[in-house]
Amino acid sequence: MRAEISSFQTPDVLIFPLENLESLAKEGDGEAFYMLLEKAYYGEVGALEVFHRVVTSHPSHFYRLAQFLSHPEFSHIVFKIIEHPDFDFTPLKAWVETEPALLMIVSGLAFEKDHGGALKLLPQLKFDASVYQKAVEEDCAYAAFLSLIAERGYANVQDLLIQLVQDSGKDVFFAFVGVAAEGSLTALQAINEGATVAHLIAMADFARRYETEADLVAPLMHVLRQPGFCPRELWNPSTQKVLKESGVDSILTSNKDSEPLKKASGE
Repeated sequence: MRAEISSFQTPDVLIFPLENLESLAKEGDGEAFYMLLEKAYYGEVGALEVFHRVVTSHPSHFYRLAQFLSHPEFSHIVFKIIEHPDFDFTPLKAWVETEPALLMIVSGLAFEKDHGGALKLLPQLKFDASVYQKAVEEDCAYAAFLSLIAERGYANVQDLLIQLVQDSGKDVFFAFVGVAAEGSLTALQAINEGATVAHLIAMADFARRYETEADLVAPLMHVLRQPGFCPRELWNPSTQKVLKESGVDSILTSNKDSEPLKKASGE
């Protein structure tokens, strides 16, 4: 943490004009940013509005603010500022829609701190699926993270999950299978709605290849044997020929009752 934040001990920063600090802070000046933070904390007239404009003007400024959220000494200062009713998160909307890391911060504030601005923003988001697809490809943990948000009842995030599953390669798809195996109904729903014929064939191939290796096939079998597992494509009349020719229907339905697969799924 920078040394200058020790100046929170005194209100001497009130002598610096807001308009100059706003311009400097937006240009990335750390000293000006921290001075505005202090002014907002001490309640200088207009400081909260100026600091809000800076923080919501670019993701880098919000990330700078977020550094304080978990600091044992200064987090209460930041929370006092951002919990003000006038500290609206709506200007961050376009950034959160295209930056998964920002969504993690905002959702954390919403669910862990019950932050009103964050809770208001989440249902308004219209995500850039291509950006979030890349994020899941680079770190499959995002599949679980997004599923947890969707489980809070956010239909926009559930729609994103379906899109991600639909457009996913094998690695990302099986990441969602793993999340569903852990009990996520939102991940299971995304698989039901978004899984393609290629995904179903991949599931059948995996189950067939590792049928006798219980540890490897167990997560997949937990999903296959869930009553809620009902992919649209499995019942699509136009895909029945392909599914039968590839053996998908037998693997995902009748062969689920085989003894090795029962053992793999914990029965």
